[in-house]
Amino acid sequence: MDPRNKNVVVIGASAVGSLSAKYVSDKGLDVTLLEEDAKAGKFNRCGGIFSKEGMDQTGVPYRRILLNEVKGARILSRKKEMRIKSSSVKGVVLDRQQFDELCADQAVSSGAHLLLNHRVTDYSSNGSMKALTTHGTFSSKVMIAADGVGSLAAKKWQLPPFKTSDLVLSYQAEFENANVPDREMVDVLLDTDAYKHFFAWTIPVNEERIRVGVATTDMAQIHKARKAVFSHPAIADQIEGARKTFDFHYTIPLRYRKQTQKRFGKAYGLLVGDAAGQVKATTGGGVIFGSKCARALAEEATAFLSNEKETLEYESCWRAQHGRILDVHYGLHRTYRLFNSSLTDFALQIGNTLQLNRVFEKRGDMDFILK
Repeated sequence: MDPRNKNVVVIGASAVGSLSAKYVSDKGLDVTLLEEDAKAGKFNRCGGIFSKEGMDQTGVPYRRILLNEVKGARILSRKKEMRIKSSSVKGVVLDRQQFDELCADQAVSSGAHLLLNHRVTDYSSNGSMKALTTHGTFSSKVMIAADGVGSLAAKKWQLPPFKTSDLVLSYQAEFENANVPDREMVDVLLDTDAYKHFFAWTIPVNEERIRVGVATTDMAQIHKARKAVFSHPAIADQIEGARKTFDFHYTIPLRYRKQTQKRFGKAYGLLVGDAAGQVKATTGGGVIFGSKCARALAEEATAFLSNEKETLEYESCWRAQHGRILDVHYGLHRTYRLFNSSLTDFALQIGNTLQLNRVFEKRGDMDFILK
């Protein structure tokens, strides 16, 4: 079949877009995957740490690009500290660009037709969905947009925008020849004055390479927040004498859109991943829940295109399966917004007194909070 006229067209070949194409292709549908760049992926514009259990559920053989395994976290407020370390691996650190490319390879292996250097410039609908690209027009009955927080599809389809208050601006840098105290532990720095409504972090890549990042809702103060992180005693010791290899800024949605599906006659436009806001508000991570929603998308698209259902019910399906836990993450984030530095110190003190670290060591989960 001509790739310009497929059952399904997916826009964006980073992890969630590629997995959407894979899962739909696995159902036997004809899929075209369009990517604006010369290769798939976000070019490492991501923290690069994911829950092990969630990553296992994607079906992607990620261990070939595994950089590190994490068992716990050191949580630091201004005056207090809590250490949580499990006996088992909780998180995996990956090369994000290699992971994105691996997801795209998985999509192609499942039968998707990947077209690089195809930037979508506009959308239209006339009996089917149409994506106008730099190299022609592509039509489908189901069009899936995984084109990020600034989704052109969402704008053109007139879907509700994100609230500015539900966006955080993040910065991350990677350093080599760093002084990594424990490659099995990440650092989480809580300081509501320095990093408004969010936090800073370190992610060990190996014994001498580390990623340092920060995110804040006060986007105008990101440079001030970055300076505060680098001058923090716990971070300064780790990066003293180290060499910064690369850095980047990126925006993260913390709340899903009010609408992620729209009908155009007999065709549908769907948002998935960051474009839909299917992101954990506690950490800003979107790959795991984006991939879970992509599976729901594949099921519903197949049922619709095979005429098992007269309408496509992706919206209600992913919300029923994953909306509640995403709401829990968002509720925890909103609660944290009420904290000041003194209250954060007090919360960690109480947590240590009640030995809550033991609870999280046994039952903690990066995606589902507690199991």
